[in-house]
Amino acid sequence: MPTYLIHVGPHKTGTTYLQLRLDAARARLRAQGVNYPSVWSSSESEPSHRRLVVALRESRIACLRSQFEAIEQDQPEYVLISAEGISHLDRQAIESLGSLTRGHPVTIILYIRRWSELLPSLWQERVKHGHDETLPAFLSANLGDPFNSNAMNFAHAIDRYAAVFGRANIAIVSYSNVCDRGIDLAEHFLDTFLPRCRGVIDDLPPLRDARPNRSLPPREIEVIRALNSIAYSDDSARSSRLRDWYFARSGRFDLTKLHAAIDGNITALNISDTSSAVHCLHEALFSTCHDLLVQPVGSGSLFEPLTTAVPFVQPRYLANPKARETLDQIYRTFLADCRLGHTAQRR
Repeated sequence: MPTYLIHVGPHKTGTTYLQLRLDAARARLRAQGVNYPSVWSSSESEPSHRRLVVALRESRIACLRSQFEAIEQDQPEYVLISAEGISHLDRQAIESLGSLTRGHPVTIILYIRRWSELLPSLWQERVKHGHDETLPAFLSANLGDPFNSNAMNFAHAIDRYAAVFGRANIAIVSYSNVCDRGIDLAEHFLDTFLPRCRGVIDDLPPLRDARPNRSLPPREIEVIRALNSIAYSDDSARSSRLRDWYFARSGRFDLTKLHAAIDGNITALNISDTSSAVHCLHEALFSTCHDLLVQPVGSGSLFEPLTTAVPFVQPRYLANPKARETLDQIYRTFLADCRLGHTAQRR
């Protein structure tokens, strides 16, 4: 009977780094009775179990059941699952996940991060995937009512998982506490949840990028946001396609005037973990969830509250006709390339 360790993320808490380390140690983990399945990985460079999340959302239970049965055929002692999107599953999808584990022991592992760092990172993630809201708008939507914010109030996710797997089977890791103490995330994960396997990552080759999926500089993320806004007004579906195309082809354009206009409108917002509404949320969460925290744990807090100055671009630069002209040119080229691609596919 395997024990399931289900790392549910969420986004921007070191999940990509952890998954890359686990993927590199997959064979070593298997030799020690731990199956980190590859069947749900998007690709070799993206070892998150995103396909599992998609299948759960689409209720493809018969297919998933056969996959779970195949995973258990070798009788592993542990099955390790990791995907950021699991933390956002609704109750029905979580119940399906519970049925697929067939009564085996389950530990749900949730990471949390101080909000002054988390919110800007989540905003960038949304922009990278097609959204066009400004940073102030995103912050206002979450900080204005933190108790009802799914991004800030992780008790929403805990309640959904506790209803299916039981509250005692949930473990909370403070990403901020781990990083503040200079502890490697993968080492901490194994030390905490699979201590006998701690050595499997000791001599792994270093990652080409020690911080995969890092945040972009304000100028770059603003160009993507502005292009998303143009695409949205053109009724295009939100996705990362425009971003990926731009990063691959930005060298084709003269961006001098666009960059100059943006650089002249960069300012900073101070985001505080100690504002009154956020402080109340912090106290409430610590009071109700402190028993689920794993070490390292701060004294009376989920993490040390900080105030973070976050750079962002005032969108008034769009009044500059040269800046807007460059953005329009980029978007027209994107549409032309898309049409060419569709034509080539039909041939």
